Amino acid sequence: MPMTMSAQGRRKLGEDGERVRKLESEKVAEPSRGATAFRNSTLLKFSNQSNRAQVPAQLRRWIYSGGKKRKGLINRREKEVEIWNLG
Repeated sequence: MPMTMSAQGRRKLGEDGERVRKLESEKVAEPSRGATAFRNSTLLKFSNQSNRAQVPAQLRRWIYSGGKKRKGLINRREKEVEIWNLG
């Protein structure tokens, strides 16, 4: 059975998406490592090239924080892949 997402979950993903759009559209004076990594990422390249088939695999690579795999990020990326695949 497919999982459903709460309104709060959809809102949170929307807020994250807005932050990503801001990173794409404006220069950050002192970018964080995450912002810099994202700007130079294969994920962003594939997304901008409309290479939709490759995006889920790239999303699943973004599961590290402080050099360690994080269960919360793994769960979050799976939700993002689910949303991405809805199109």
